[in-house]
Amino acid sequence: MSRPISALFAVVLAVTAARLLLLALTPTDLFFDEAQYWAWSRQFDFGYFSKPPLIAWVIGFSTWLGGSDAPFWVRAPAPVLHGITALILGLWMGRIHKPAAPWVAALYLAMPVLAIGSWMFSTDTIMAPFLAGALWAWWAYLDSRRLPLALLAGLLAGCAIMGKYAGVYFWVTVAVAAFFPALRPRLSGVAVAAAACLAVISPNLIWNLTHGLVTFQHTAHNAQAGSGIAMNWAGLAEFLASQTMVIGPLFFIVWIALLWRAKEPIERYLLAASIPVLLIITWQSWAAEANANWAFAAYPPAAALVGLALVRQGRLRYFRYGLAFNLALVLAFSVLLVAPSLAPRLTDRYTGRAELMNEIIARADGRPIAVVERQILADLTYTAAQAADAPPIYAMDWDGPPRHWYDMVAPRPENTAVLYVSKDPDFACNGHPLAPEGELRPEGGAYKGRTLTLFALPADCR
Repeated sequence: MSRPISALFAVVLAVTAARLLLLALTPTDLFFDEAQYWAWSRQFDFGYFSKPPLIAWVIGFSTWLGGSDAPFWVRAPAPVLHGITALILGLWMGRIHKPAAPWVAALYLAMPVLAIGSWMFSTDTIMAPFLAGALWAWWAYLDSRRLPLALLAGLLAGCAIMGKYAGVYFWVTVAVAAFFPALRPRLSGVAVAAAACLAVISPNLIWNLTHGLVTFQHTAHNAQAGSGIAMNWAGLAEFLASQTMVIGPLFFIVWIALLWRAKEPIERYLLAASIPVLLIITWQSWAAEANANWAFAAYPPAAALVGLALVRQGRLRYFRYGLAFNLALVLAFSVLLVAPSLAPRLTDRYTGRAELMNEIIARADGRPIAVVERQILADLTYTAAQAADAPPIYAMDWDGPPRHWYDMVAPRPENTAVLYVSKDPDFACNGHPLAPEGELRPEGGAYKGRTLTLFALPADCR
């Protein structure tokens, strides 16, 4: 094994081990999205309300492997999957220019967004290694025109989509790259890759068809499809500013500059895999709104491109400057993971959840609990599962289409008395005002500043 490849493996193993250690030390609670993914993992299926199924499957395997549903085992796959992504990118770029291998992996692992993404488990993390692998396999197909590589690319792209629907950006890459003659595939290669991809995602497509296309409707709602142009200039500025902190400001500038300097096929290919994603979500941030992580699919190929270009051009000084800045942010966040009380404004949303949910369970005194809000349902369901003799948790009555997964799988049964936990101070039972049983006003943590009102609902109260 050559020195650069040995260094690549050393970097990935060291960073992954350090991040697993941080996970073991952090006192933070699961974020409510993570708690929901954990709940999905208890019920194996080919689809769920808002996301494809792969994250639930992986959490289910991890908690089975660890023999525990503790936050560590729910989150443990995150740093491992990012380590695998870094390894794929490093090995790929090492095939292009061997000295770049460890640098590319280091750049990817030091991206500020991964300080969060290697601790809080999300669908971006599930998608990343499969998307990186699909892009590498398609590049190898374009270089050799061997159909087995097109097949592999399609299979990996399908797995990326089963992790997060943003995996479809692989096909945007195929289309945009085809504008360059050297990156234009044969029709047979596209057909083989598309068939393989469709085969992988077909169980989820069938699940959606048999469940009213609920996941696609949720995704379209998030994108505010068909809602017109908002011309959200503040949102656009905020989104672009956030993107500089996803990969780091210096590396972001290099990435954009390569739009005018890229000449070789691999550089153009990596631009085709990254810039269109950024442009699409940038437009979304202006037309409606967009979260910073919605463009995450752009950053594995962007990290590969920037790392390869800087090493090839011998600009390691700039590389070190960018890496040092990113590592300072990553280390600062790592300290907060171990001691969240140092900066409660930044960490409150990840603390105090279990404490409040245990208080609600105690107030219920064995009665079933009903809730409307997804966040509370997710936190409460996870916390109740860790408690002895916890009561059933239900989604409060609703006559419309499902608002979230809990409406689909845990609706309040008819004629069931419950303790209703509400964010509203008033409630009418069959048209008559109902006096609250009590209130909860957390002084810290994720629910700080909120008031939750408790109502004892009789069985006939709807």
